[in-house]
Amino acid sequence: MTNQEIENKNLKELFRKQSLGQVILYTKQELFIAQAPSFNFELNADQLVTKGLEVGFITVVGKDQSFQTIYEVNQNY
Repeated sequence: MTNQEIENKNLKELFRKQSLGQVILYTKQELFIAQAPSFNFELNADQLVTKGLEVGFITVVGKDQSFQTIYEVNQNY
């Protein structure tokens, strides 16, 4: 199995878990829409992603079919 096939399989499993409410997945734009109000809209989407990665709120899990990066929310944050 290639790395790409493994990544695709892992993403499919994450999307399945998301549909069951077990994980929260966001694209950068979805993260911005969900979290920008918490920061009084003072951070743009790139800044929110950077901040989220720095503090451990989100982790990169891969890319979707349209090559957007997918982030998983750390629900223990």
